Amino acid sequence: MQKLLAYSDYLVKRRAGIKSNPLYIALEKIAFWNLRFFRSLIRVFLSPTIPTPCDILVLPSGPADLRQTKGVWENLEKFGYNIIYADYELKSIFLNAFLSKEKIEPEIPTSIFFFAAYCKFLLNKYNPKTVCVFYHHNMIPSFLMKYKSEVQKIVHIPHGMQPDHAIYTSYDFDYYMVFGQSSVDSILKKKLRIGNTKLVKIGSTTLRENYNLDPNRNNKSILFFSDWLPEKLPNERKLFKIVCEWAKEHPEYKLFIKLHPVEKGVIIREYAAGIHNIEILDKSVNIKDALEPVSICIVSWSVASIEAAQMNRPVVVANFRKYDPDSDDYIVSDSFLHLEKFFPKRATDKDELHDRISEVVRDYDKYLGKCKEFVQFHLEHTTDSNKFAAQVISNIHTDNIGFAYTEVEETLEALNIR
Repeated sequence: MQKLLAYSDYLVKRRAGIKSNPLYIALEKIAFWNLRFFRSLIRVFLSPTIPTPCDILVLPSGPADLRQTKGVWENLEKFGYNIIYADYELKSIFLNAFLSKEKIEPEIPTSIFFFAAYCKFLLNKYNPKTVCVFYHHNMIPSFLMKYKSEVQKIVHIPHGMQPDHAIYTSYDFDYYMVFGQSSVDSILKKKLRIGNTKLVKIGSTTLRENYNLDPNRNNKSILFFSDWLPEKLPNERKLFKIVCEWAKEHPEYKLFIKLHPVEKGVIIREYAAGIHNIEILDKSVNIKDALEPVSICIVSWSVASIEAAQMNRPVVVANFRKYDPDSDDYIVSDSFLHLEKFFPKRATDKDELHDRISEVVRDYDKYLGKCKEFVQFHLEHTTDSNKFAAQVISNIHTDNIGFAYTEVEETLEALNIR
């Protein structure tokens, strides 16, 4: 328990916003203590969990997880597996943990008690042989591994490539799927890895079989992949200012804007207001349809750059932060996507953005080639990723381990414990 408690403290110290406030943290601890005490009083009156067995249990961290990996689960359903998708709403997770009758060991620290209760509830209720988990920065993987039976397997499903960031530090899984070799390299460099695992390169689970487009040399239509951070942090709105001011000064270009899945779009609409060559796409427009009429994409640090490159759309980076290869912030160092190894150096203002766009327009064929190199650097598989991932999960489920993997051992160097 010492390791998990130290890891919990490590994550708490790296929170952002109000959750990082010492008063918030103190009140949270008091609330958890009271809730644990109250649960112990009512537990005797609670009904036992009614079993709803399944073959595969999927634990998404939000609605985008299921939407983006839809092809994986559809392929597994074709194999005949009974799949249940756990509710990702925080209210549901909390109630299931609080109202479950499962007994939790008294030595489990109160600050991580509800993770333990929730994981025990899931395993007892659904009794899955395989659990596919999107979480990678809390106690859920570790408690699933603690309470699972010998025949059960816990498998991580990736959101994207592996950045050098505190929230990508839980590797307490039987198998940990990754996009490709760039993610393996990043994981091996980390000074904190909770748990031992086996890394399996599956490609991008967000790529569909039809994600192929011929090059578009129109060069006057550009797609900007927007971001959700400016809605949370005012300083991040410099990104919107750079892109929208560039569009205003260059009416010869048409700029389409695709909102981030969790972005509301209020802030970007304020910046785009009155600029006639900007069109904000409806959220129902899928990424392939958004990319089809354009020649180039603008991103800050979006994983959508992989999909753009896969569909022959070179990328220009807009990033107001000064480049520093030694920074711990992967957006500053470009150590996550490595965009600037393949595409022009970042544009930190509207004039640099125009220069970078002009560079790609002048040497379009060169950057089409860079698209292929970029995709190969990050992805083991492309448009067949969903089928391959489903086959790997099926093999794990049936104990038919005929695929390649890289074993990775736990390292606690960043926690300063043994």
